[in-house]
Amino acid sequence: MLAAQRLPNSHLSSSFRQISAYQHVMREVQFIMSATPSEVSAMDGLVRRMAKTTMYSCSRVAEELRMLAMEGKSAQECIEALPDRLGA
Repeated sequence: MLAAQRLPNSHLSSSFRQISAYQHVMREVQFIMSATPSEVSAMDGLVRRMAKTTMYSCSRVAEELRMLAMEGKSAQECIEALPDRLGA
């Protein structure tokens, strides 16, 4: 009985870690490119759509977005490049 009670908590803990990792990466993206709140909102929406329509998680899509930002791309350039970068 105890193992069955632990499973949901374990699953929730994993979910919280994934959400935390995603939020951390998105803050890094915002910092790297000095993105405005509206640009962050647009990128966040794209990341979430990509995670729903591809095999990638939000965290993985955000990591790719961070890579684009580190290449010096603007928010708009990242938004345009991300689907191709993930093969979507």
